[in-house]
Amino acid sequence: MSNLKAQARLDATSLYLFVSSISDKCERLNRTLIYPASSERFFAYISRLAAATKVHLQQSLGTLDKSPEEYLDLRDEIATLRSSWGFMHRFVKPVLDADTLTLPTSLLDGLKARFRQLKDFSETDFIFYHSTYLNYFNVKLGEFNQRANKISRMVKGPSFPTRLGLIGIPYSQSSALFINCLIPHEMGHFVFGDLQLAKKFRSGIEDRLIKLYDARLEPAKRGELTDKLVFWLEELFCDAFAVRLVGFSFPFAFVELFDIAAVLDESARMPKSKGDLLFHQYPPDLFRLKLQVSVLKTDGWWDTLKEKCEGSHYLQTLETAGELSDEEFLIQPVPLQSKTGSEKVDVKGLFIEFLQGVLSEVDAATATVPNGAMLWMDAGDLIEKYLVNGTVPSTLIPSEGAKPIIPETVSLLNASYRFYVQSVPNLITKIEGADNSQIGDTSYWSKRVEMWTAKAVEDVDLLRRNEPSSLPLFNEKAGANAAEAEPRAVLSQCEIIRRLRLPVNDQCNLVITPLLDQESFDQDSVDLRLGTHFLMPQVPPEPFMNLVGPEQISQTYLHLHAPLGSYFVLPAHQTVLGATLEFVKMPYDISGEILTKSSIARTFITIETAPWIHPSYRGCLTLEIANVSNTAIILYPGTPIGQLVLFHAGIEAAPEKLSGSYLGPVYPEAPTPKAPRKALGRLKLGKFRRPGHGWINDGKIRKDIGQEIAQMNPQEREKLSSVIRILLDNGAFPSDSGIAEIFDI
Repeated sequence: MSNLKAQARLDATSLYLFVSSISDKCERLNRTLIYPASSERFFAYISRLAAATKVHLQQSLGTLDKSPEEYLDLRDEIATLRSSWGFMHRFVKPVLDADTLTLPTSLLDGLKARFRQLKDFSETDFIFYHSTYLNYFNVKLGEFNQRANKISRMVKGPSFPTRLGLIGIPYSQSSALFINCLIPHEMGHFVFGDLQLAKKFRSGIEDRLIKLYDARLEPAKRGELTDKLVFWLEELFCDAFAVRLVGFSFPFAFVELFDIAAVLDESARMPKSKGDLLFHQYPPDLFRLKLQVSVLKTDGWWDTLKEKCEGSHYLQTLETAGELSDEEFLIQPVPLQSKTGSEKVDVKGLFIEFLQGVLSEVDAATATVPNGAMLWMDAGDLIEKYLVNGTVPSTLIPSEGAKPIIPETVSLLNASYRFYVQSVPNLITKIEGADNSQIGDTSYWSKRVEMWTAKAVEDVDLLRRNEPSSLPLFNEKAGANAAEAEPRAVLSQCEIIRRLRLPVNDQCNLVITPLLDQESFDQDSVDLRLGTHFLMPQVPPEPFMNLVGPEQISQTYLHLHAPLGSYFVLPAHQTVLGATLEFVKMPYDISGEILTKSSIARTFITIETAPWIHPSYRGCLTLEIANVSNTAIILYPGTPIGQLVLFHAGIEAAPEKLSGSYLGPVYPEAPTPKAPRKALGRLKLGKFRRPGHGWINDGKIRKDIGQEIAQMNPQEREKLSSVIRILLDNGAFPSDSGIAEIFDI
């Protein structure tokens, strides 16, 4: 008896410690990080469930002595609890890793807003967690609820919140926009489970199999075949659902992540292997694309997409999949018990029969969601005009003096994805020093396009919530008199509004977005608000900030996020880099100055040490915020912090290309100072002093090495370059040493 009691106590103690180790993570959050509200709900639930579990364990062992059978039952109960808590353990750390800085937060908010247009899903929310797999996952709500509520019943704890799903995304894609258009597929799994469609299809398939094949199909095989068919149908339901939610952004992301174009032959019109047409655990990728194309056609996307994406291998892959017939795909038949042994279940025919039911269920589930194709065709071209001009497309001016358009999220995603696939080279040709042949340049500007789109999705949500129709920008008469006024040094409100109402491809156009209320305008300035991202200077590893290379600079800043509604504490006598909430595109003939609002300045906060804004600049303005008071100050993102004053610059012609320096940021950016070697070289100084290295005679080094290289044959130069490359790759030279230039690496 005493031995059983000791064993039960030890098991309970072990489980108590295990549960405490999980709940501690949820209760002692790093408060420099911000989590989505859904994640906060998850952490609170885990904490409450853990508390109930620990109380239950204490009470179970705190009663009078039990019989041997009762102790054995208690040990079984503890084992069951441990198993269920082991399941919960799998998700806590991945959710903790997914704070708002490591999630595509604005995209997720936009997707959830569109999802909530479904009937009966307006209160649904999703927890997003990081996965180590290069794929997306939906945690089956039934399985999670079963495990969580088993604990709840045993310990009399809280039930798992209703209308809350869990979706895993690859940790490497935490900041991506376009690839994460695969997330609606996982949202489709939530809908499929909530509507109990698996049960509906399973019942129909089993009835059909019994009717067609009666006892010739063994019950075990019938169950196995039914499960497989239901799984395939669920995957295809989710594909069709995702296309209905976000249009061709989903199949484009599907092709991109899984590199489906690679399964086609050189003509891109046929798969390389018959194996690519065979149903395995999942339906073949080409069959899934075929279904997605059929939804694009039904919803009215296809013809315009073919016209706008001509020549794209993404489109070519979709076309090839769409042209494949059902007969070309292969599903292994299942043999029946019969005298001849040759009769088989027509699995493919049965699958095709029920597939139409999947599309009908998608139609029913999404009946209240506005048609995305129409929204995209209405605003897509205009969105792309903004992108090719390096501008966030959240407030669109269709023509001079026309009423602005606030695009929908589905329009932004599809227009921007098409631009990313087809038109980034057109943007790069406008950027001084950028080269379409350099992968580094195309990657950099593609990422900028993603950032502008994410910012636009975030802005659109703000604009729609604030109903800016009362703003002068939306008043067709506003700014009408400015055209006749003579240019003055400082732009008046009337002139500012007139320029805001010009189309984006007009060189005189001014963009400030989002503008949220009438109070933003003064007679000669526009108020700008504080953004949500900050770069906090850290104590560097050396007793100085080394401005030599970008990697040294980035190491001295901590990126923090304070979403709207939260706050940021700036300690006394400390500095931080912030940014304006508004994205600004300057006309070619206008320069500007950002000034601290007087109400902010009187708290001894300054926001600018480099206040000048050059003509043709575009981006959210980085603010050098300093608290020069003797007390910490709370800063609320979204509140007015500065005033933008605009000046006529007297420039007669627009530049042929835009400068790439600081072009298009939507968050604060660390400085990118020029290396001393280059800056001092312009002064014809032969040497400069590097921290930790003493004096370096850069000119002499280059001259001597150049002479030595000139005496080498090509093979010797290649060997030497290989050695230098190894040293560079392992950090043996400073990033600004210029050694790569010398050896042409």
